[in-house]
Amino acid sequence: MMVDADLWVLFSSGFLSATLLPGNSEILLLGFLTKGVEILPAWVSVTLGNTLGSVTSFVVGDLLRRGYSLKFAAVHQRSGQWVQKYGMFILLFSWVPVIGDPLVLAAGFHRLNFALSLIFIFLGKSIRYFVLVIPFLG
Repeated sequence: MMVDADLWVLFSSGFLSATLLPGNSEILLLGFLTKGVEILPAWVSVTLGNTLGSVTSFVVGDLLRRGYSLKFAAVHQRSGQWVQKYGMFILLFSWVPVIGDPLVLAAGFHRLNFALSLIFIFLGKSIRYFVLVIPFLG
């Protein structure tokens, strides 16, 4: 049986994991599932937290564009090239460590459609967490 506090911990961990801060959401999710928590609420909570964390990165990217700096452009040149080449489809990989955060920042910086970007970010992250819960499915 899962309590509300567990869901908030998963949500918060997912949110932090989508930013530049360490959140260890995968480890926490697997730990809760190992303890026998309900799969669906845990999966939804961590997925929504992680998606909203990426929304924060998207908005930061947009704000950085408005206050454009050469330092930001140099650091995110490769991710910006990927975003421009593949469009929002590249956001399916927003969950990938090291490259995911810069991809979302670049998407905001290059003003990709927010609603469609959100869909692709959510899909990528939900699939990632679903793969983690597969061994726990009956």
